[in-house]
Amino acid sequence: MEAKRILVIEDDPAMAKLIQLNLEDQGYTVSCALSGAEGLRLAEKLNPQVITLDLLMPEMNGFETLQHLKSNPKTEQIPVVIVSVLEGEDHSEKLQLNIFEHFTKPIDFDRLTAKIAQLAKVGMVLSPPATPVRGTQRILLVDDDDHNVRLLQAFLSAQGYHVITAPTGAEALKRAKLDKPELILMDVVLPDISGLEVLQHLKKDPDTANISVVIVSALRFLEMGDRVVLTGRAETTDQPLSREQFLAEIQREVRRLVDHERQETRDKPKILVADDEEHLLNLMKYQLEDAGYTVITARDGEEALDRILHEAPDLVLLDIRMPKLDGFQVCQRLKKDVLYRNLPIIMLTVLGETRHKVQGLEVGADDYVAKPFVAEELLARVRTVLRRTSSGIEANPLTKLPGNVSIEREINDRIKREQPFMVLYLDLNSFKAFNDVYGFDRGDHVIRETANIILEITKQMGTPDDFIGHIGGDDFIVVTVPTCAERICEGIISRFDALSPTFYDPVDRERGYIVTTDRQGIQRQFPFLSIAVGGVSNLVRPLRSIGQVSAIGAETKRYAKTKSGSCFVIDRRKTP
Repeated sequence: MEAKRILVIEDDPAMAKLIQLNLEDQGYTVSCALSGAEGLRLAEKLNPQVITLDLLMPEMNGFETLQHLKSNPKTEQIPVVIVSVLEGEDHSEKLQLNIFEHFTKPIDFDRLTAKIAQLAKVGMVLSPPATPVRGTQRILLVDDDDHNVRLLQAFLSAQGYHVITAPTGAEALKRAKLDKPELILMDVVLPDISGLEVLQHLKKDPDTANISVVIVSALRFLEMGDRVVLTGRAETTDQPLSREQFLAEIQREVRRLVDHERQETRDKPKILVADDEEHLLNLMKYQLEDAGYTVITARDGEEALDRILHEAPDLVLLDIRMPKLDGFQVCQRLKKDVLYRNLPIIMLTVLGETRHKVQGLEVGADDYVAKPFVAEELLARVRTVLRRTSSGIEANPLTKLPGNVSIEREINDRIKREQPFMVLYLDLNSFKAFNDVYGFDRGDHVIRETANIILEITKQMGTPDDFIGHIGGDDFIVVTVPTCAERICEGIISRFDALSPTFYDPVDRERGYIVTTDRQGIQRQFPFLSIAVGGVSNLVRPLRSIGQVSAIGAETKRYAKTKSGSCFVIDRRKTP
């Protein structure tokens, strides 16, 4: 009779060998895998009767490995025995991860072999696990106990969260302000200041006051004791939290916060108010915020341009008389910039200065309000301009770049002019994998930075008439002249490749890749983000329709994406 096969998944070679020898002494055929990825491969290939699994492994931890095992029809019914350094009793019930037994290290091999014999004999069947949480959100974990941190980080990461850690209260305050997590899990006892003191500092700082905080006394993954959830609706309990209760609480808080933030973002247009008179600035800010708008302020023309660049407002209220740059100069610069030419501007003028009103409208202002103003008139003009802009202009909400209607109009205009032009189609490589690992917030940051690079390089190396558009997602377009195309491509690639590593966490940056599943569900390594550019021009053959331009551009971009790393390909064929 063929011996029962056992698969040991353990990253410590000495421990793996020890388990193997003890099981082989009992007559089993034993195979060892020193990583989660290797374990998944062998589990599918060998179809063992039982798997022993360590939880704390690098690259892919035990929780992630277990979820992959249970989501694969070929391995979902294989019984799993957890072997780890976790302490305590009855872990299989508390973990609720379809685990039949849990053994702590050092291992009681008599009990381990007895359990394996039982499972191998009866052929236990496991039900699939619950679907893990997706849409990565940031959780800041504050604890100085390295063991607890590693375990809880592995658990939360397996659920789809992006986990940031801080071993001290001071580091926690720094990370909270810098990373702005959706939730903070914090131990009360920290080496420098207590968790409650950290909480007081967090709530006093406007940048962190709205972050939900879960204070956990004696933070333990399997023994979540007394805790206080501070989310604006205080809640306490002296009952231990099970794994499912703990995860459900985190999910509920993160979803509530994200939904609230997204709703506020949708419902509150952002307005920049620029005026050097402090009392008027504060008055307008108060009146606009009271009307439901998000308001940012600037006290001179240069600050106004800087805030527009970094805050992406939906409308600008611009005083004419300001230091450094006056309102006319700011308006002119914005209207000459392809990114901001559609940004609505309301000029603030002194009552009776008709020439200023005329001059403001001539440089591109959408409307004006006379000072001293009446609040009702100011709000009415703001609502009217925002409504007119939203109905008349289509732009990508993330980058504020012109969208597909403007792109189509621009290319058709170039075709009709019958002058040399070049259309560049730009697309990011490995962007889906990046989004899967880091979540949509980090992905949106990459998209915005990519748009900024394309804008800056095109301005530097192109012509004043060049057009930049955002097709959607990670797809962009540049319309320029053939003589500028190659240096624009080279500049964008050089700048993007220099910035790309900074998008990644230090661990991924050091090893040079990330690990996630591809579109076929196979786990593999993905290199850093790179950019592919495909170009099409009427210089080598006539282009008669936007469909023809799009088809050739897609073909050249697709060829560029087959190359390793960033690359541009220009179509030079004279015939199709």
